[in-house]
Amino acid sequence: KFTYQRAKVNKAKRLGEVKSLPLDASLAPTAKEISKTWAKRRSDDGDLYETLEALDHLEELMLFGNMLFLDGEPVGFNLYSRISQDTVDNHIAKTLRDDVDTLMKLEFYLTLDEAVTYINREEDLGIKGLAIHKQDAQPCGFNDTYILTYRKECR
Repeated sequence: KFTYQRAKVNKAKRLGEVKSLPLDASLAPTAKEISKTWAKRRSDDGDLYETLEALDHLEELMLFGNMLFLDGEPVGFNLYSRISQDTVDNHIAKTLRDDVDTLMKLEFYLTLDEAVTYINREEDLGIKGLAIHKQDAQPCGFNDTYILTYRKECR
């Protein structure tokens, strides 16, 4: 079932020596630089502002994650929060190399305790690449999403 993911992980491991560290305040400046470089490669800033804010407030927001290094160079990071005893929520993932995203997630998943059985990957925002990426993860299910709007007559 996960042949594709194993192949991606093995390909990434051949790129260099892999090291993964917990993302804490000491690595936040490096994560900010990764985020800024990531944004410069795009046609828009994406969620750069939100990512930088999150990195400024890791402890207050109770965010945790990991940073992936190849041959000592930082190449990406993930940020998560725990939303229940058995579920973590993936908020932000940034990579400077397209071929390390699955390895970065695996390295993080290996740090989770046995109580975690679900990882919420959040919505794909209608972006085709994100939707394909999330399908590749072999999800166990999908939640309905809703858009709330303000109507004056409800006041």
